Amino acid sequence: MSEVLAWFFGTDNVNFSTTSTTLPGVFRSFSSFLQAAEENGNSRVYVGFHFRHAVNEGIKLGQKIGKIAFDHYLQKAQCRVHESERKHSNTESPGFCIQ
Repeated sequence: MSEVLAWFFGTDNVNFSTTSTTLPGVFRSFSSFLQAAEENGNSRVYVGFHFRHAVNEGIKLGQKIGKIAFDHYLQKAQCRVHESERKHSNTESPGFCIQ
């Protein structure tokens, strides 16, 4: 997922914070999507689910799969903007739409 987001935003260097259902109200902040992926991988090693080598290889494989997913499955769409919203929008170019 981190690779797809990096390609979508055109950079991996995006600051964001997130929480989880297992620790509601506890927020983690990251300066990149890869940093979040690496922390997630580290947590799997710390809890004993995976060995370091498996995490490192998993991140590499995820980057390859993410690029393929972005290139082949995430498609640009023509965004339809209601006339009342067009006045407030400074862009009319096609882009990625979330419905």
